[in-house]
Amino acid sequence: MRGIKFMFSESFDWILAVILAVVSVLLFIGKGDFFLDLFNGNRENPRKKWPPEKQQKFSKVMGIFTGCLAVAELLMALFAQTYPMVTVGILIFMIVTMIITFRYCKKNF
Repeated sequence: MRGIKFMFSESFDWILAVILAVVSVLLFIGKGDFFLDLFNGNRENPRKKWPPEKQQKFSKVMGIFTGCLAVAELLMALFAQTYPMVTVGILIFMIVTMIITFRYCKKNF
């Protein structure tokens, strides 16, 4: 029961926010291809056939998206316990962010 309580505590939000922030910075500066390769289990990754400029652009888009996740987790850590409606606002923010990101990726990649 203690492990479940930790998962929903503020400390979990802080740890996740820091991890997402680090991954976001790595992706944004172009050093996070390792993280993008983790999510595609295919040996023949079509992203590897893209020109380097397109790969960098994709990495930056994913870095911005991961940065939005980090900001959402930071807001959850700061305000979710005090103001429960913040959770609803963050959920709406993340849904809008995902829609915008997926549309951008579908259009440009």
